[in-house]
Amino acid sequence: MKSFKKSRLTYSQIESMVQLYQTNPKRFNRIANSGLFDLIDKGYITTEQKAALFRESSGVNSSTMFSNRTLAEVKMVKEQLEAGIKTPSLIKTFSNDTDISTISKSVRVGDVYEKGGQLFVRAGENKFTPLKMDKKTFDKLFPPLFSAFNQGNLRDCWLVSAIDNLMDYPEGRSKIFQMFEQRGKDIYVKFETGAKPIKFENGKVLSMYGSQISGASGIQMLEQAYAVHRQKAYNGNMPIVDIANLTNLNELNNKLESGKALEAWESILGRSGQSIYDNNTALKSIEAYSQKTGTVLGISFYNPTVTINGQEGLIDESLHLFGNHAYALKSYDANTGMLYLTNPWNTSTLIEIPLETAKKHFKRLDVINL
Repeated sequence: MKSFKKSRLTYSQIESMVQLYQTNPKRFNRIANSGLFDLIDKGYITTEQKAALFRESSGVNSSTMFSNRTLAEVKMVKEQLEAGIKTPSLIKTFSNDTDISTISKSVRVGDVYEKGGQLFVRAGENKFTPLKMDKKTFDKLFPPLFSAFNQGNLRDCWLVSAIDNLMDYPEGRSKIFQMFEQRGKDIYVKFETGAKPIKFENGKVLSMYGSQISGASGIQMLEQAYAVHRQKAYNGNMPIVDIANLTNLNELNNKLESGKALEAWESILGRSGQSIYDNNTALKSIEAYSQKTGTVLGISFYNPTVTINGQEGLIDESLHLFGNHAYALKSYDANTGMLYLTNPWNTSTLIEIPLETAKKHFKRLDVINL
């Protein structure tokens, strides 16, 4: 087992890892083999990132695990550091004379690469789309380990889980990356169903005093831009809306309180999906869509009247399962009858719950095809 004697982890974080090792050594070893502990010990993982990864209210325990997306990014960062790359990046760089067949062999759908100073995202098997920003800007907006973004104090679990789910899918990631445009020092965000792009002057997210998503600035911009987009807070006939001019941003963001993932997906993807409220239909859809790629699912649960340990609406403390709360549904294992969700309070962690538990507390299933 990994020694934590000189670790930069806190006592409670170490305790959670010890408990995980004792209850599920296989899952513990997945974390250890990713290189996460090595990065923490070397000081590469910041205090804020550790707090996000090991968030006590929704962290790793015997019923949860770090997501594949999080562990893949950890492994990539470790490999780049070992290769002598001082500033790890999600972007692969190719010389200007590299042919597309060579690029295709090492760049997956949803990945970003640079060729001749131009950024591209592989948006499909044979689709390579230019991005409207340079490498420096992309690295600032979407640095490695940005997977660990978490819902803030705003009641927009539905939006955070919707973004989280899209980031898991190659087609979803590529769509999000294409929403951003760099114009000098400014960043613009444009939704498929939006009338105008939303401007972030000097590429800065407005301070929300801890209320916004914690994580990469690109994800924070997406949340704030969606608040503007959703309320159609556009400035008259101006071709863009400058978010710096919105003095009531706090009030605007508070209006994100009620919604569903489907609404956000339709705005980002520009296509329609469906919400399923019937329990049996939803369960059949989960079983059917879990066998497909390119279908995004989100699930919500009813709010029980019972209060557990002073927490109203808590369904199961060990599963971090709450009513009136949206989750990103990542997969379903028909052999074990287990669903795998992420709580927007900690998008780096997968929650394993029995299908029967979901059936008992089911409220709504949102579905959209990429």
